[in-house]
Amino acid sequence: MQRIPVYGMQEWSSLYRHELLGIEPGEVECLNDDRFGRALDALFDSDRGSMLTQIVVGAVKEFHISMDEFHNDSTTITLTGNYEDADGSMKRGKRSLKIAYGHNKDHRPDLKQILWILTV
Repeated sequence: MQRIPVYGMQEWSSLYRHELLGIEPGEVECLNDDRFGRALDALFDSDRGSMLTQIVVGAVKEFHISMDEFHNDSTTITLTGNYEDADGSMKRGKRSLKIAYGHNKDHRPDLKQILWILTV
């Protein structure tokens, strides 16, 4: 895992109505890789679990979503290559992503994986 600059955000934003992105038409030049990098750093440092819980609870209340409709599903994302920094170590006070060998759903214990759980 390494830091890679985020390019093309201005071009990407031109595909959408600016009000959907929370910006004014004249603010599109503010969408640059440095700003997105800082935003991603802030997101990493945040309490993402609580943030996602608040979003889900808010959506359930606002749109009257029945909790009977939720389903937990897991999958594995199979990876190849060397990910020396993805060892689950502490980075800026939080545990980082850990890529490890395991028994994934592709039946490929020889490859590294990430376990991904999604509630739909």
